[in-house]
Amino acid sequence: MREIWLGPNRRVLWISMVIPAGVTLLSVIVLGVTLAQGWNWVRLTSLLFASWGLVGTWLLWRAIHIPRLAYEDEHLLVYLRSGAPIRVPIEVVEVFFLGQASAEVAEEEREASTVVVRLAERAKDWHEVDVRPALGAWTDGYITIRGTWCEPLRPELLQQLNSRLAAIRRERRALSEKGATP
Repeated sequence: MREIWLGPNRRVLWISMVIPAGVTLLSVIVLGVTLAQGWNWVRLTSLLFASWGLVGTWLLWRAIHIPRLAYEDEHLLVYLRSGAPIRVPIEVVEVFFLGQASAEVAEEEREASTVVVRLAERAKDWHEVDVRPALGAWTDGYITIRGTWCEPLRPELLQQLNSRLAAIRRERRALSEKGATP
């Protein structure tokens, strides 16, 4: 069962959903008003805008439910690109800590908080992975998740992430000492 460790920035996604939802609503109203009239081009345009708005609203609704980090079946699931998550073996994850990086919002140079995941140096296969630059970076064995696109970052959250990682390591060690395979 998937355990969510770091969620998305729901506030930004909810606010972003206002525009396509509003376009959908207005288009449906225009479509309803012109339904009895013979304005084919207005109805077609309204239908196209309503479709665009529905697709945009659905995509944002879906994004609200996609975490940035999760844990499942001995893997850290990293959601920093489209499609399926990147499944990193939990044994190569060393620590989580707060960092700073460019916010990459508009054209202004701003600093934003980040979550940095340090991976084991021995795990060379996991040192470089392509991700969406707007969401984060993955270089030299460090995964950097931009705080702009995840839930609010606070020291307690990082303590929870590191505590959960330590608990999983203890569970795995206890299983291996009993002779069972984790």
